[in-house]
Amino acid sequence: MLPLPHAVDAEVLAEIDRQLDQNPGMTPVPVHKLAANIRLRTKSKLPIAALEGLIVDEAGCRHLPMLFESPRP
Repeated sequence: MLPLPHAVDAEVLAEIDRQLDQNPGMTPVPVHKLAANIRLRTKSKLPIAALEGLIVDEAGCRHLPMLFESPRP
């Protein structure tokens, strides 16, 4: 597990877990889209890159496939 940024709270981690629990095992996790969604749902001040890192770490621990799509300009 990655060291957690100081600004991470339990609400952010719980929301990541909830979102990953809802993802079917064979469907790739859309990392950037999920990070943006979590940021809005939790009103987190973490940068998208930090949220993406937490998502990648959690999805990797669960052996979930991931989709690293580019954000639209």
